[in-house]
Amino acid sequence: MDVRRLAGIGALVTVPVLALMPVRAATAPSSSTPSLPALGALAPWSTSGATLQDITSDAQVGGGGTRATVTEPQWSMTAAPARSATAGSLYGARGWIREFKAEGGVVQVRVAGAGWSAVSAPLHLGPSWQTFGVTTQVPAGGGGDTQLSIEPMAGGSLPSGSDVDVAGVTAGPVSPTVVTRIAGTREIAVSQNGGPATAFDAQGYVYWPAQIGQNGLATTWADPTTCQADAQLLRGAGVTLLQVPYLLAQSPTDTPYLQCADSFWAAGIGLAWLLDEGDTVYPGPEWVDAYQQYVQKAETAFSAHPATYLWIIGNENDSQTYGPSCFFDNVGSACPDGQGDYVQTLATESHQLDPNHLVGTKLCCDLAVMSASDAPALDFWGIDSYQLSSFGSLFSFYVNQDPTRPVLMTEFGNTRTACFGASSYSVQSSGRVYDYACPPGSHEDPADQATGNAGLWQDILNNEATPSNPNGAVFGGTTFLYSDLWWYEFNDPFTPVGTDRTHEFDAWNIIGSYPAGNFWAWEWAGSTYAQDTALAGEPRVTTSAFGQVEQLWSPAVTYPTVSNLVVTPGDCQLTVTWTTPVDATSRVDDGAVQIVTLPDLSHLGQNDVWQDNTDYAQVTDSPALTTSHSVAVTGLSSATTYRLVARGFDSVGRTAASAPVEATTTSASCPLAAPPPAVSTASPSTIAAVDAAIAGDATRAAGAW
Repeated sequence: MDVRRLAGIGALVTVPVLALMPVRAATAPSSSTPSLPALGALAPWSTSGATLQDITSDAQVGGGGTRATVTEPQWSMTAAPARSATAGSLYGARGWIREFKAEGGVVQVRVAGAGWSAVSAPLHLGPSWQTFGVTTQVPAGGGGDTQLSIEPMAGGSLPSGSDVDVAGVTAGPVSPTVVTRIAGTREIAVSQNGGPATAFDAQGYVYWPAQIGQNGLATTWADPTTCQADAQLLRGAGVTLLQVPYLLAQSPTDTPYLQCADSFWAAGIGLAWLLDEGDTVYPGPEWVDAYQQYVQKAETAFSAHPATYLWIIGNENDSQTYGPSCFFDNVGSACPDGQGDYVQTLATESHQLDPNHLVGTKLCCDLAVMSASDAPALDFWGIDSYQLSSFGSLFSFYVNQDPTRPVLMTEFGNTRTACFGASSYSVQSSGRVYDYACPPGSHEDPADQATGNAGLWQDILNNEATPSNPNGAVFGGTTFLYSDLWWYEFNDPFTPVGTDRTHEFDAWNIIGSYPAGNFWAWEWAGSTYAQDTALAGEPRVTTSAFGQVEQLWSPAVTYPTVSNLVVTPGDCQLTVTWTTPVDATSRVDDGAVQIVTLPDLSHLGQNDVWQDNTDYAQVTDSPALTTSHSVAVTGLSSATTYRLVARGFDSVGRTAASAPVEATTTSASCPLAAPPPAVSTASPSTIAAVDAAIAGDATRAAGAW
């Protein structure tokens, strides 16, 4: 049994416009998922500081493997790929790895040649198999023989006797993934590394996993350790596509972005790059020139990477002041600069730079307006539409508007709170209510999010363009959002009140059909929980929505779902037992419940729920694979309420977590200091700041929202 606790964490230039881009014919799809052809075999492994033996790997990994038993702290294993590198081309390796019967080691995989090398994201090993990948652009004059090695992270080691298993490892030249529309249909096809074209259904998330204590407005999403861990959760869930922003200011060609892309590629997950850096539309060639340079930089950086599938140019530009007349107008006469048709210009440039991938744009919202004659260089439409549990007749509406091009649902999804109406800490504007806090009784509600998101995904699956339904309206979607955000208040960045370490109930009634007062909470839209930076590399905690949707995507898979969950309180500990239908590891994530309220006189002195800062800061787990699980969570404080999530991982990393449960330890003398109160009231200065922020928002309400 292994316990890990976070110490000190308390409360926490314009180009000519071309004619209609032709739909490139693809061969008939060979299966329902993208193929991952082998890159090339390896010579036998050699080692330093370890002994080697052959093993038979699990069915999903396939074939034989090699086990390295560590005898010295600074060990390594090395092999020579059969396929050598070519100067000026992309070279890569991928495979599977685990630490058998133990966990805790951190290694990296390196590919190298004469004068060049690259390493994978850090691999935090455990008893479940995980994928790894690494690619690099071979410099001019740098071709020839290569070497693949696995070694501990710099400054790290593994205990003597540790067993590291590797299987399915291939290496060789890597070509771009080719994404096409299948002629005569609304289907999309994908071909990887010269393999056969495969029908592609996009199943995934908007990926922006800013962590607790990290302001997402100021930092990049690309943390290689987090990406590698997330890639395993997402692979196990059947995810095939992530929507990620290309942040121009963050130099996405830097190693962290490449390592993240490598992690997702190895897991069979494609990327839809959202190009929306500074995309508020202004009339004039200067704006178009700047955007073209942005597109050029993005596609130069990542068009050759095998994880790249799609480009999305513009984020809801149709809803901006000059969007309809400048960004989308075919004629251009309505645009103040007399030109317009900007998205056609940008999409044409994109195809010229990168002919291997499809190009779309995101429209807002619901009854978004597009036609077959709009921006003919676009291959698909992205639609952002927030509904409760069904898209209703929207898909037939989209097909009637443009019978030729498919739709990707680029944003949709429910939040995980029940906010029972507006409180006195609210702002009204244009028929909408923005609420800083929610009335008493409001709380986290995983079940409603799970039901809503599953209903929306069922609509997508029923209307998806597939070989059996080639003219379906959509080719998939990306749910908003993969992970909770702890910094994304509705008033931010104008008058932020909370911090990047507080989880506000800020909400608004954006969805008319929403229950419980029709409120949607910005910071609670994740299908996984936000993770503290100190836990990077650990698998993040998943929600009921994550588990329910993954089983819709992969109905033939038996996930280690949690049943018969029982929590038994004790002195300074909680014992958690449960069963799973398949063998899995045992793991409990826990944190002390920490809710902050604001006094609200309109509720007769009752306190409105402002924050729920419960952080799953402790992990207790066992690597043994079993169907009967028992975990003793120790080192807790007495008479304190904790929130816990039980789960396990099968041998290939699939998981399905329980819903959170709360339990209180019994009264006893415990060695740890007591955490902050489970429920606390905001300080007078904080309350004054909230009042001032509301007053400022009310002043702006006439035109800002």
